[in-house]
Amino acid sequence: MIISSCFGTGSHRVLDLTEGIFFGGTNLLPLFISRLSRVGDAEVRFLAPYFNDELISSTFGVFSGLPHERFSLSVVTRDIESASRVRNRLSAMPWRHLHVAWHRQLHGKLYLIRTASRTFTALIGSHNMTRRGMQSNLELGVLLTGRDGVLSEVFQRCELEALRLQREARAVVEPTQRTAF
Repeated sequence: MIISSCFGTGSHRVLDLTEGIFFGGTNLLPLFISRLSRVGDAEVRFLAPYFNDELISSTFGVFSGLPHERFSLSVVTRDIESASRVRNRLSAMPWRHLHVAWHRQLHGKLYLIRTASRTFTALIGSHNMTRRGMQSNLELGVLLTGRDGVLSEVFQRCELEALRLQREARAVVEPTQRTAF
């Protein structure tokens, strides 16, 4: 397992690593998003108070070019207005499963990917899903990647917390199932 910091240039090398703990800055959210294009079927969870419409709906947005039908996506935002905007943008894409909700007390940011082959990636940090959160704010976070071992236990705890918050949140879109995982 690798434990490293990844600030600034060269941090893209994290994408090729299979197991590690990486402390970094603003660049971690784009790295996390880049991992989506490198995985097969996966469950993806985004818990962040704020989402920028432009990032999720434009031709060059974070979800453009993804094979949407391979992903079950759950999103929790902080308020109903944000959740409704996210739902309206994301429901136009052919996700395997989409669930969007809001939780008034959400402040933390947690992004998770769990693949069908049981590999995982987690980003725990200060990054909102906004252009500033991906490019110009001074963000801090920890990116975890792996499959087994102690990091798997940490990821499972993050996943359980995400599921708890998702259950507590108010749904904007009832879950829709396209195909089995």
